[in-house]
Amino acid sequence: MVERNYIEPPYEERPIIEFPAIIIMGIIFLSFCLALSVLFLPWYVSLVLFIGLCLGVAIFFNPYISIFIFLIGAFFHPTQWFPQLQAIHLVRYFAIGVLFIWGFHIIVYRDFKLVKAPQNFFIVIFMGLAFISILKNFDYISTYFFEFSIRSTVLYFIISNLVKSKTQVIGLIWFLVIINVILCFIGFYQYAHGIGEVYPELGVVRIKGLAVESNVFALDLTIALPLAFGLFFAYRHLFLKTLLILIIFLLSLTTIFTFSRAGFLGLIIVFVLSFWFRFFKRKKFQTLLIGTILILVVALITPAKYWERVRSIADISDPSIERRLVGWKSGWEMMIAHPIRGVGFGVFRYAFMEHAMEKGRIGERFYRVPTDAHNVYLQTAGEMGLPGLTFLLLLIIWTFKDLIKSRRIFVGRDDLLMTELSLSLEISMVSYLIAGMFLSLLYLKIFWIIIPMAVAFKQISLIEDGDK
Repeated sequence: MVERNYIEPPYEERPIIEFPAIIIMGIIFLSFCLALSVLFLPWYVSLVLFIGLCLGVAIFFNPYISIFIFLIGAFFHPTQWFPQLQAIHLVRYFAIGVLFIWGFHIIVYRDFKLVKAPQNFFIVIFMGLAFISILKNFDYISTYFFEFSIRSTVLYFIISNLVKSKTQVIGLIWFLVIINVILCFIGFYQYAHGIGEVYPELGVVRIKGLAVESNVFALDLTIALPLAFGLFFAYRHLFLKTLLILIIFLLSLTTIFTFSRAGFLGLIIVFVLSFWFRFFKRKKFQTLLIGTILILVVALITPAKYWERVRSIADISDPSIERRLVGWKSGWEMMIAHPIRGVGFGVFRYAFMEHAMEKGRIGERFYRVPTDAHNVYLQTAGEMGLPGLTFLLLLIIWTFKDLIKSRRIFVGRDDLLMTELSLSLEISMVSYLIAGMFLSLLYLKIFWIIIPMAVAFKQISLIEDGDK
């Protein structure tokens, strides 16, 4: 009798629970309930619930999609288009929904492993310090804190953990560029129709896109500008190069129409650094020619009043310059007076009024009273003390470390596209850091995108075979 050896088939890991039919039935049931909800709820609530269900299904099957949806909501502010939704706190509930679906996906498919990075601890500790600082003023600042912390923390973790391949990185970079192009068209519409912030001393209307103010809109654009430069220098296809030149021109011109001096400084930094690094690594004549043509074209169509605005940077008697000096002094003195816990995260605008009046720093020339320190470092130190500033700087330092390390690895692999994008993110961060000396930009969305992108770049660069 021939004895047959039984060979056990290879083990195939499967989800803990296999219930596609139940999921489908659940989706059908929820859709039916939503259809009936129109009879009992306002139409916009039913619409939001329906869109939420569709997004939930999409995110469940591919959590990476949640990044794009999150960015659309963060940049386009649906509550500005539909004021009825302001009471729903869309960002907060969407973030919680993403975390729930993400956790459910992990339990079912067991396909999650938290990326190991020091930034994980830095951001958690930073938000923890921010929470401790608001306890004294919890009643009136808690809503602002939770909106900021939930959005920033969720954005960090989903990007750093869900962006796992070169394809996903490139897709996300292109998506950010496209978002800013759309915002540029909105800005051009505002410029053509005189919509924006009216500045009597300038005699102009400053466009602000969908941002809270013109300076923020300008910095969003200038920090995204290096990404377009990176794509331009990486691609060889003539059509893509032409398209990206037009995008660079569009981003630059829209920044000028904000009449933001910080935006002007950002443009100078981005143009100088973008061409400086490439000038010594590529064909010098071609790089110099392209840069010169871009600068000349943008300069020629720039309004004359913009140059008047730029020249006022050196005028210390300018009211906005005075406001910045007052904000800097107040931020510094708050940090000295409260070095450990600060006056409280998001409380600067309230603490400033009392502080500035005591010091006699609010004069008749301030037709607009400053509500922040106009310096992200002084404001963070004033609101959260030196511990808060320390962990903010640690986040920034490790972002540079990861980007520089990943860029060197990509250079060794002759991966031009990823090398250029790594360098572009470094330039974006430099632009943010310098602009942060004149504006309080801790809440700037693209800052909280660059930090996790650096983590993703490092993880991808450490994969030996490049793109998995």
